[in-house]
Amino acid sequence: MTPLLETRHLSVGYRSGAVLSDISLSLCAGQVLCLLGPNGTGKTTLFRSLLGILPALSGEILLEGRPIGALRRREVAACFAHVPQSLDTRFGFQALDLVLMGASARLGLLAQPGKPEQNRALAAMEELGIADLAPVSVCALSGGQRQMVLLARALAQNASAIIMDEPTASLDFANRHRVLQAILRLKAKGIAILLSTHDPDQAAMIGDQALLAGKGGVVANGPVATALSEASLSAVYGIALREERLSGGARHFRAAQLARR
Repeated sequence: MTPLLETRHLSVGYRSGAVLSDISLSLCAGQVLCLLGPNGTGKTTLFRSLLGILPALSGEILLEGRPIGALRRREVAACFAHVPQSLDTRFGFQALDLVLMGASARLGLLAQPGKPEQNRALAAMEELGIADLAPVSVCALSGGQRQMVLLARALAQNASAIIMDEPTASLDFANRHRVLQAILRLKAKGIAILLSTHDPDQAAMIGDQALLAGKGGVVANGPVATALSEASLSAVYGIALREERLSGGARHFRAAQLARR
């Protein structure tokens, strides 16, 4: 099976130098890859390069087997949708209008969305259980509702893969649960997902693969079962972490000094 996303010895950064180097990863349909690491280790920079916004310093980025540099913007949009960490509410769009932007992502520059795009936007909101929010201004939505609307926008784009930048950041317990359940539903549909998170337990629960980035670069990269370990997480975050097994086999990580005796 050809991966939807593949990088080969990728280095990303700016004129001042690379912030992440020698990244080789592969993401197939229906897989979740979790990117973990402290702030400032290059997670957002990597996302910008994968989305074609920031040129890579070296190495390759392949979308469905094709170099990203050979693709037009509309072709990249067919491969990747993006869920940012937060939503700019200055313009006060209705929720449906925001989701419609995703459904219209592949249209030409001056083309107007029509009935097919409207239907796809509404279907995405219905699938995520937020159809009742369609006429509501995004300014009036809670943080959890805004995140679900952003997920609906990505779903309406009908892309093969979705990049999510800390999709549960700043959400309360119930809304984190709703967003994670939505991610699992997208995964079950065969959509590939690459997301960043600060929560190792979250990565262990929903992830198939994990890439851990520390101040010195990539610390671990591979299946969640092996990449998420006491040693790798301790090296990334600079504190001693201990793994515990909860009932049902769920994995839980906590600071060693707080671990249960």
